[in-house]
Amino acid sequence: SKRKVKTGMNNVYDFIENYINEPSERKKSTIDNLWGTLKSLKGYKPSLSFDQIDNTFLNGYEKHLLEKGISVNTLVKQMTNLKLFINQAVIAKYLKEEENPFRYYKPKSRETKHRALTSDDITKIEKLDPKDKHMRKIKDAFLFCCYTGFRFSDFVSLTNEHFSIDKDGNHWIRKKSVKTNIQSSIPISKLFNGKTCDIMEKYNWDIRKLNKIGTNGGCNKGLKEIYRECGLKLDFSLSWHVSRHTFATTLIESGMPINVVSKMLGHTSVKMSETYCDTTDKAIMTAIEQNCG
Repeated sequence: SKRKVKTGMNNVYDFIENYINEPSERKKSTIDNLWGTLKSLKGYKPSLSFDQIDNTFLNGYEKHLLEKGISVNTLVKQMTNLKLFINQAVIAKYLKEEENPFRYYKPKSRETKHRALTSDDITKIEKLDPKDKHMRKIKDAFLFCCYTGFRFSDFVSLTNEHFSIDKDGNHWIRKKSVKTNIQSSIPISKLFNGKTCDIMEKYNWDIRKLNKIGTNGGCNKGLKEIYRECGLKLDFSLSWHVSRHTFATTLIESGMPINVVSKMLGHTSVKMSETYCDTTDKAIMTAIEQNCG
């Protein structure tokens, strides 16, 4: 077995728990993600010692995740967190640097395709009238994000101060992204026939009445219920982030320049926006009609 540089602790999970519990400036969401990875690791191997950490272990864990049918983003998140844990163990001298399996690890690549709702899907959700008050709020909030492109973290951190009216009477939302610190400027009066404004009217233009809806995970569970009630036929799982994909894809298909979409998404580069927006037949035809007469 491998010889550890430091003695005293051999249980990897005890080490990880101690690391997560250390005082830090990490956000609660980051800490929750770390705990989630620890739980996932225990689901794969209930007990783990440092001398069991090798390339075979990494490949086995990755295979375990893939067999569970998780998304590419979740796979990357779990492996990134595991790499963090192992790097910390190297720093703490429970493993030698040359024993770090991430030096040789190559992740399995899978093609990623961003998912977006069609206009017919959106119409079905718009027509839905859930009996439960909280479910109605989740529906309205999800549509709000389909019309504005906000991530869940940006949506729930919106305040009334982010809303403004220009000299021509157009309503705007201007907010810096939680993730990129880039400001998004969304002309909600002009996009999607002003449907965002209609939602805000419903809540008396008080965003706090709409965006106090709980956690991302809890809302995703609500979306699954909406999915069932609407009778949507999707080949992907409906999650909150689909609203952001829908916003971008719909605008690109309507012929809006990608640099403008990128600005509204709060991306640091147009290249980031391109990963959201697949070039569809409709987008191609729109571009031809607008540029080729």
